Amino acid sequence: MRWGRLWPISWVLAAALWAGEGTVSQAWASSAEAGYKAGAGGAGNEEPEDQDEDFQDEDFWDEEELSDEEVERLLDEYFRQMDEDPADKNPENFRSMEAVHLNISDMKLEPEEDGGFRYVLPNGNYFVASVPCGMITGEAVTLTLTGGTVGTMRRDDVTEMLPDSGRFTQKGSYHIRLLMFQLAGGTAADYNVYEVNFYFTIIGGRDNTLGAVPAPERFVISEVLLDGRRQKIPEERCFFLGGDGEYQIRFQAADREGLSVETRFVRDTQAPFLSFSPEPQGGAASGAVEFVPSEPDCRVYINYNGSRGYAVSSTLTSVGNYGLSVVDEAGNAREYQLWIRQTYDPADWRLILAAVVLAGAGAVRLLLLRRDMKVI
Repeated sequence: MRWGRLWPISWVLAAALWAGEGTVSQAWASSAEAGYKAGAGGAGNEEPEDQDEDFQDEDFWDEEELSDEEVERLLDEYFRQMDEDPADKNPENFRSMEAVHLNISDMKLEPEEDGGFRYVLPNGNYFVASVPCGMITGEAVTLTLTGGTVGTMRRDDVTEMLPDSGRFTQKGSYHIRLLMFQLAGGTAADYNVYEVNFYFTIIGGRDNTLGAVPAPERFVISEVLLDGRRQKIPEERCFFLGGDGEYQIRFQAADREGLSVETRFVRDTQAPFLSFSPEPQGGAASGAVEFVPSEPDCRVYINYNGSRGYAVSSTLTSVGNYGLSVVDEAGNAREYQLWIRQTYDPADWRLILAAVVLAGAGAVRLLLLRRDMKVI
């Protein structure tokens, strides 16, 4: 790629992607120093002064700088979607372009017929998500992007290029960084490149880590049920979980009547256990031992004489030392140590043969002693 011909747009995209201090709303003259520092609440919102410090996660937004190759790929995608050679563009339009960071609260929020959420930018571009920004969900999340969008996705500590659209199923914290621009041929010329941060967390159906559930951005908590019983809501922006059970939490849009969403999950912090038959005495047993997990869908891992694997049956038969670990769907685990001793059947031919050999050896020994005996 000929970087000398791409310097205007490359400065904008690099400034929008490389997070630094300050605010990303600078014109071309200062876009090289542009950056942002979003609040822990997400997507660039400044935290109120009375915000509880326990909710702040300063490391969440600390992005690693993209490599030159990643930036070049973003630029390639930009010009591919614009469907024009960068040399044919009007330099005056380049110089009028700005890199603008948009908060989620600055975008128009519209409901989709299928239950999703459409976020609309000032230039008319938009993206659609199955959950609102900042949602904690136990289900998969879908994200649909339109033309004129490039970006990156970080799940936990791994950053990668974002596909055009996607369905996210793996557990983890997702941070989507989008660069959105108006495609060529639009009726209203908008030469801004908008940066949008969108984030959500997938916890699965059962979880043992959550202590509190914050409301998504632009939403408040309207109802909480624990095992079907309505719970008191002391704070509309965050609900502290009080115990294990099935939670159903409903959120209502703060600035749009009738727009709501809910999340369901089971909080489970109790480790499962194994029942043994026969019950080992002092951590030891003689003969085969059968075990049964206390919860369905548990996985039992076995460390047998130093070799680790997962159990394919519920019966231990081989002699030796066992380390058993039972893990439930939420990730809770309990460990056991067991030793199975060697036992023999009295009718076992090996025992009979050993007895005959010992008896014969004893008889030969007695005969030798009598032969060498001296009578005094």
